[in-house]
Order: sequence, then structure tokens, then C-alpha cells
Amino acid sequence: MRKIEKIETKTVLASSGAATISVGIQTSGVVGGSVGTDAIFFLPDTNANAFPFTSVNSVTLGNAKLGKIVGDALVTVDIGAHALTAGKFNIIVAYYES
Repeated sequence: MRKIEKIETKTVLASSGAATISVGIQTSGVVGGSVGTDAIFFLPDTNANAFPFTSVNSVTLGNAKLGKIVGDALVTVDIGAHALTAGKFNIIVAYYES
């Protein structure tokens, strides 16, 4: 089971326009009711010029989704529409093996 615990902004993001950020998961396979690849599993498209990315040390919870992962999985970050030109954020994912 994995779920996002928080997204923490370390330095304010900036972009050359109205950049969007989504945070998803890429799984190595699906068995039974396990989670498959989902580009917005943790965070749907969110404006990079809006909360939580505009305030240093702001913390927000991602989607409250839970799911069983079979095999390996990667957290994916998609930056859409425009490039990010500055800023830093952390994505913290808690999990346990079952």
C-alpha cells in the first residue's frame, strides 16, 4: 500500500507561463485489484502559480488514494504547458509492505 503523505514547497515555483504539475504513479504491472499506472494518482493537474507551490514551507496532502502495488513503481511528475524556471518541492510517500 502506498499513499502520498504530503507535498512540501521548499522554494516558490516560477514558470515562463501557466505551468501545471501533476504527480502520478507508474507501475510495473497489474494483478487482480492492484493499482495500475495513473498519471494523477497523487495530485491532479495543479497550477504551479497557486497553492501549495507559491508559499515557502507550505504543506498539503495529496489525493487520499490508497492502493496495492504489485512489483516496482515509480512516482512521476509531469510539468505541462510551460517550463518551470525556478523552485523546489518535495513529495513524501509513505508505504508499507503487506
